[in-house]
Amino acid sequence: MPLVLDIQKPHFQLKVWKIEESLEFFEENTNLYESEKARYLKIKREYRKLQWIAGSYLTKQMIGDEEIVKNEHGKPFIKSKSAFISVSHCADYAVCIVSKQYNVGVDIEPMREKVLRLTDKFLNEEEIIFLENDNKIKHAITCWAMKEAAFKWYGKEYLSFKDNILIAPFKYKDELSRIRVCVVAPHKNYLLKAFHLNINEHSLVFCFAKKDLQKPDLLGNLDR
Repeated sequence: MPLVLDIQKPHFQLKVWKIEESLEFFEENTNLYESEKARYLKIKREYRKLQWIAGSYLTKQMIGDEEIVKNEHGKPFIKSKSAFISVSHCADYAVCIVSKQYNVGVDIEPMREKVLRLTDKFLNEEEIIFLENDNKIKHAITCWAMKEAAFKWYGKEYLSFKDNILIAPFKYKDELSRIRVCVVAPHKNYLLKAFHLNINEHSLVFCFAKKDLQKPDLLGNLDR
């Protein structure tokens, strides 16, 4: 398994893996429960199937033979409730983060110039102002990935990236850095710790809260 990043910490573990094997390899080596097979078979495009099952394969390598279910909003959970997970994938990479202590969110995005045409769709005026001209693409993509990760962390009703997920000003750098993100939910605000790292010109962001304030809510309504 071509791991490009393996972070092991007392309160979480995170792995990034470059997708190089075939679809057949993953189908033969990933144990899917019936509910997981049903979700997999609904995917029509082969490249999407490859990304999905590569992410599932990596996740199973980290959590063992556990069934992954989703709540009504599509957020994945381990059915046994032994830990929180979050998964992301793009054309080249699959990422999984696991924590027994905290609800988590993760996202990975390739650095793409077209993000500059969309910044006003997901960033508010204050966030657009702090984008650095010298690193504008990387800075904007990192903000997008940060909001995606926070959205996955929340995992409940719809939130606006522009209005409900707010990023504190930060300077872009390729090495690991921490950024504060505020999730403005209908009845409560949450302050998240978000971490960024450039992985081969892909923006990797993962986040969690200091305390898992949502555990009873998030685990209460699973689609089994």
